[in-house]
Amino acid sequence: MKVKTIDNTRSVEMLPGIFRKTLVYDEDGMLCHFFLKEGSTIPLHDHEATQLGFVLSGRIEFMSESEEDTTIVDEGASYIIPGGVKHGARMIEDSRIIECFVPSRPEYYNE
Repeated sequence: MKVKTIDNTRSVEMLPGIFRKTLVYDEDGMLCHFFLKEGSTIPLHDHEATQLGFVLSGRIEFMSESEEDTTIVDEGASYIIPGGVKHGARMIEDSRIIECFVPSRPEYYNE
């Protein structure tokens, strides 16, 4: 069994204002903590992994390929984005989220 804490995990700035801590993982799945600064954005992208998330704090606007298709996700909400679906995000407030990726995303391994 592997155990990691958020406090003892290295933070990686993936994009301006987007900070990831990769917690536990194997090839089947992974768990990450993100700190997202207000006003930061994640451009439209897709990946093989299904993405499941929970908003610990803050407010995030998710978007898909259609700019009219946006969803605001608040503190306490969970969400799922199927693998292969284009999506992006804009941080309305400083936000903290936990996300699980299935299967794992090797580009997020950072030990």
